[in-house]
Amino acid sequence: MRNVFYRSIISFPRIKSAVLAHVSSNRIGDKLKDSGDYMGIIIFNKELDDYSNKYIVTNQGKLPFPIQQEKMRSMVSLCPRLFESLLLYDGLCFKVYGDNFPFLILYKLLGEKNTLDLIEQKAIQFVLWPTAIAHLVSDVAGVNALSTIRHTGLAYTDPEKSLSRALETILLERGKKKWLIKKVRDVCWITEPDSAEESNEVITSAYTSGKMDVFGFNSKSNPINNMPLNERNELNGYANNLQEYRFVLQNNLCSSHDYSHFKMFQHSQSSIKKAEIIKDIFCMINKAENFPDFQKLFYHISDPFNALMNIRNKPSFIGMRKWLSGAVDEYDRDDVLRRYMDANDSPNKSMVQKILKSTKSILMAAAGIGASAAISGITSNATVNVFLNFFASIALDLLDNQLIGSIASGMKPRMFYTEMRKEYPEINGRDIFNH
Repeated sequence: MRNVFYRSIISFPRIKSAVLAHVSSNRIGDKLKDSGDYMGIIIFNKELDDYSNKYIVTNQGKLPFPIQQEKMRSMVSLCPRLFESLLLYDGLCFKVYGDNFPFLILYKLLGEKNTLDLIEQKAIQFVLWPTAIAHLVSDVAGVNALSTIRHTGLAYTDPEKSLSRALETILLERGKKKWLIKKVRDVCWITEPDSAEESNEVITSAYTSGKMDVFGFNSKSNPINNMPLNERNELNGYANNLQEYRFVLQNNLCSSHDYSHFKMFQHSQSSIKKAEIIKDIFCMINKAENFPDFQKLFYHISDPFNALMNIRNKPSFIGMRKWLSGAVDEYDRDDVLRRYMDANDSPNKSMVQKILKSTKSILMAAAGIGASAAISGITSNATVNVFLNFFASIALDLLDNQLIGSIASGMKPRMFYTEMRKEYPEINGRDIFNH
């Protein structure tokens, strides 16, 4: 195996800026809408980048044993959360600071085919962050506790170079490496390099005016140019979070990360917290259906990451994700289960109509020449009820109520649970819900 390229761990937290650089107002959500690929809830994910920054270290060689153990425990807890996110949400946007190790982690965990399938679906994207907010680690009287850094290296500013450097850490033929980079680069973005200064200015102004004192600071006793080291580090953390918070808002994303310290922005909080609401709704439905959540499911399916795409691409689960996204807009925790039961009792007639139309040629062949002529006379805007009554009137045995009922039942959210229990019988054991 080639020598691993290790990225330096610097003494300040990473921050991420807010606006995409290559096109003005080129938001990730809007970009997908314009291309026709936009699917719904896209989640900002920083876990893989945090993991990379912490465990891919400067010096070549083995990590100290305690750090190796911590690294393993961290990955063990990260995997089920990643599995859940890739299933429950329509897409994930991964932040990348320097070399694109988040892609490499996905590539190793999910395998090449699954990773590229997700990229083809625009279900995973990567955003490079060329700037950082730093804090002084030495006491320098009269100097602002926070400052900004702008990286000009290609690993921070060029998606292809960022990918290339990460891929240098695994054995790949040169042609294969170039092929992978070409596949992935179109879902890589770069943030505006000036937004770090903007977030730094906001936090500095808030601290100086005393607005940060509600978080335990004492701006009168410790002015920003004379802060204790532990408070500088903490203030730097708030600057980091503000950067991420602005990025999520400006790019129409959601997040499951905790930005509760910005709770004064109630409208934006409700937008960002859609991810948590979807998870909450799904957990309530799972409990009603006596079905484990996806993090528990991860441990009870053999080769879960290989099964991921099979589950994610199920028409019944695509329908479930769309239903969950719709349920968020009119979220009422006390009313969720009633709405879910109503959705199962009332098939989506418009979807039934679309299915019937899409299978028209098959039905025509099965019904015979006479029925074919009649079917051709149905207008495109006929209602489902008229359509069903028509078939009943000509007594087509192949299109009886049972067939139509099975098509309709496929549009119900509960169909997902039925299919999962049949395909993965190992999840039916009672003890799975207690692990």
